[in-house]
Amino acid sequence: MVVKVKNSNRWVTPGWYQDDRLSITEGLDELAASYGVKITTPTLRGVFTLKGGQISTRLIYTTRIKSGELKAPDIIEEIKWLPIPKAVETITFPHIRVQITQLTNYPDVVWGGAQTMYLENGVYGSKIVEDFYPLSGARK
Repeated sequence: MVVKVKNSNRWVTPGWYQDDRLSITEGLDELAASYGVKITTPTLRGVFTLKGGQISTRLIYTTRIKSGELKAPDIIEEIKWLPIPKAVETITFPHIRVQITQLTNYPDVVWGGAQTMYLENGVYGSKIVEDFYPLSGARK
């Protein structure tokens, strides 16, 4: 699932900025509820550091919708369900495209790594600054 942020040309995966009020599970459940759905127990797939303006840690989970009717939250203009290659092509930010490609190429591994993100001449770019490495699971 990819979503288009309202009043922009940015396509991303659904996400939320964690704060000290919510655990990860509570935050993911709240994110799902904002889309009108309940989800299965999330599975951690990646832990990535993103440098760009500020440093953030990106936790990537997979899950499935178990009930509800999908709706777009106020900040989302459009939702698309796409095959992974088309989703990767649609996503605006290169660091997300690289992460999803890594995770789908090695589905039995939880990955870590670090990237930078930058904007140059109106185009988003990224660079891997710490090669991806397995946190758990076996590399094929």
